[in-house]
Amino acid sequence: MGKKKSVTESYGSLSVEELLVATFNSTESVRFIVNEEGIILYFNRKAYENGIQFHNRKLHKGDSLFEYANDTSNNVHITLKDALVRTFKGETFRVEAEVCFGDKSHWFETEYVPLFHKLKMVAASISIYDVTERKVHELLLNKLVNEIKQVQEERWQKTLAMVDLIDERVKMVLTNGSNLSSAAIAKNLKTLSGTIATLKNKVAAWQKT
Repeated sequence: MGKKKSVTESYGSLSVEELLVATFNSTESVRFIVNEEGIILYFNRKAYENGIQFHNRKLHKGDSLFEYANDTSNNVHITLKDALVRTFKGETFRVEAEVCFGDKSHWFETEYVPLFHKLKMVAASISIYDVTERKVHELLLNKLVNEIKQVQEERWQKTLAMVDLIDERVKMVLTNGSNLSSAAIAKNLKTLSGTIATLKNKVAAWQKT
């Protein structure tokens, strides 16, 4: 049997740390590791690229994450501070929010994870995923659903109004039938028949849509 390769040799002489850095830099999500004051201890390739694209600045270790996000027009840095407080209390959670850059905006889902070493929390991991495309589709779908609900509600109200009209005509004929002439009764019945026919036609048309 041949000599068994060491872990280092089997991964092309890369250390575990180098492998982790390569993993973070290969993902399309933004990754930060920060301390309790929001100082950036680590950031990946995507975070650096986003810094230039959205914030027009180059990231450096030791930068403040809050200052980095301070140029957003909807005060994202305040949300970050609140989320970091929760994280350093030991919470792991995800939040979804719209981030506005001037007249443009993107939707991001952010995961906050506390990092522990020897049972002591030492930093927070922040992973940010761009979910703009999915969110736009969701918002359009919700708008469509609300519009459909509104149309259905309007149709229902119109149906109720026509039913009330029919009910009113029937009650009038039944109540005043003995005092009405044949011509008046025929006129009311004709109106009633027309209203019922209209209602049937509307319901049939609605069922096709």
